[in-house]
Amino acid sequence: MSSLTDLHASTWMAAAERLLGYPVSDPRALGGGRNSRVFRLDTSEGPVVAKLYVREPGDARDRLEQEFRALTFLWEAGERAIPEPLAVDRDRGFGLYGFLDGAPVANPSDAEIGESLEFLKRLHGYGALHAAEMLPPASEAFFRFSEIRKNLHFRLERLDAVDAGRSRESGLADFVQSELRPKLARFLARCRLDEDVLLPNEGRILSPSDFGFHNCIRRTDGHLAFLDFEYFGWDDPAKTLCDFLLHPGMALPRELRCVFRDGLLRKFTSIPELASRAEATFLLYGLKWCLILLNEFLPGPLSRRTIAAEGGLVEKELQARQLAKSRHLLRSLEELHEYYWPT
Repeated sequence: MSSLTDLHASTWMAAAERLLGYPVSDPRALGGGRNSRVFRLDTSEGPVVAKLYVREPGDARDRLEQEFRALTFLWEAGERAIPEPLAVDRDRGFGLYGFLDGAPVANPSDAEIGESLEFLKRLHGYGALHAAEMLPPASEAFFRFSEIRKNLHFRLERLDAVDAGRSRESGLADFVQSELRPKLARFLARCRLDEDVLLPNEGRILSPSDFGFHNCIRRTDGHLAFLDFEYFGWDDPAKTLCDFLLHPGMALPRELRCVFRDGLLRKFTSIPELASRAEATFLLYGLKWCLILLNEFLPGPLSRRTIAAEGGLVEKELQARQLAKSRHLLRSLEELHEYYWPT
């Protein structure tokens, strides 16, 4: 699969025109996340969005297929707080979507928290549709406690494999050995969940996985629209809740995160032991975020994100920043656990 970064604009625009059946013009970069680049295109039918999915060799996740399939399912279910899926070019690795006019949600309030919870509730309802049975698990969805543990060890082992000299020079090696590994052992010992009990289907929800106001805009009509469904699928709502409380990429006061916590628990009372499972796994999901923040030390993710950002910080600066973020989060996890799950 080639990508838009490998092609001249005229080449991929011609491909977009063939897919849509009408001319496109004036490509304007809208930015992009760590794994993609996004462009606005003008057409006679109104603006559309072209989204490039950057994919590294060895990364089994097909973000293009996952997102386009998710949005197609949701659009056909009647959901409109999402981009409309228009067309997909799997060979060149991009999707075309309806353009949503709006702005980032800079200062969310209780009302936006409520709207986001209503969206999750609607997703849960769509899970009863026959077509939902064919949807895959969300990216890194864990339905057994043992799967969380294995994922954390896997992520630590990848950091162990980083070039030894660079790892020592940057401080990564010392942080992994003196702080991350001891905390993992401590958090695992505190978690009393049974290793291999499978979360039943009725305890799962459909989730964007990477859910929060960082992947959301406020449209010109005042309502929210939700973006980025590259990791969408069946998931444990305890993970959805913990990720929202912990997400380091979302500037949100703790008080509002608590509003989300309380609202989600009220809306999903039919899911057994949701609160206790979220409380039990909170520290482990927090440690997972500490490890995710260190992905810039890994060759594949670093090159993918450099492509997506088209420059930015040099490698050592980026890694030093991420290491500081990871250390800060790790050292605050137990205090955060006490704050969100007071005993």
